[in-house]
Amino acid sequence: MVLVVALVVTAGCASTPLPQALSLDHPRLGVVEFKVTAPIHHLSSIASAPEGLSPEEEAAHLQVALRHVEDDATGTLVAALNEKGIVHAVVVPDPLFEGRPEKQLSQVQLEALRNDLNLDAVFYGELPWYGRTHLLYPIVGESLDILVESLLLGFATGWNPVVILANVGFELATSTPLWFGGTYLLGWAFRPVTVETWVYSASDGKQVWHESAERAVVHKALKLKPPGERSKKEVPLEASSHAAIEALARVLSEGGHVEWWWPRGEAVSIPREEFQAP
Repeated sequence: MVLVVALVVTAGCASTPLPQALSLDHPRLGVVEFKVTAPIHHLSSIASAPEGLSPEEEAAHLQVALRHVEDDATGTLVAALNEKGIVHAVVVPDPLFEGRPEKQLSQVQLEALRNDLNLDAVFYGELPWYGRTHLLYPIVGESLDILVESLLLGFATGWNPVVILANVGFELATSTPLWFGGTYLLGWAFRPVTVETWVYSASDGKQVWHESAERAVVHKALKLKPPGERSKKEVPLEASSHAAIEALARVLSEGGHVEWWWPRGEAVSIPREEFQAP
């Protein structure tokens, strides 16, 4: 059975496309390898883990899995940007960017971008939520979600406490699996991914673009996967990562809003016995 749910929340101001932000046609964008900053300490949090691994073996497997996630995210962005043909994207060497610049690029980075790599800007991306995240993210997110709904209900019902409290209880019961992830609910597997990105100009090193995207639910892309593969943790996580990055590539190229997706499109039902709990 395929479940179809549409929930699209568009918030904030529309982003300016990169060519407009840089005042350049077809700018050359250097893409730094994505970094997974989510607090992932166990292989089983993001992938199907073989049984009987020693702590050392698990740590080695985890590093390989994280590197695959970062390489896949980087490749997905570069391919999506170049397919649109508005921004020309190339991968830049990791040693130039060991961490995200706090305010602007250093002089050494600027000279390398302009003189050695012939780039107009550089893109830096992080994955602060990849199935796992710092506890603050889902707590704040769900709290704001409930607050907004409570305010809307309050205005609509004349601040009827019974209705408002009933909705709070309902939201705690039904929204918690989405926000905290790693949950099986009514045939859906929730694997949240957040991608946060920044772009810095090679002319002066200043930040010219900042955007993030969230995806959380198994969607129609998984229909292309064999049924036995869909329930593996790495498969829906990768699908959510691809969807978030492709949304960012669209906005980076064309401008507009990054939709907040909880969830959107078609989801693939996964039998409970196949679902891998966190």
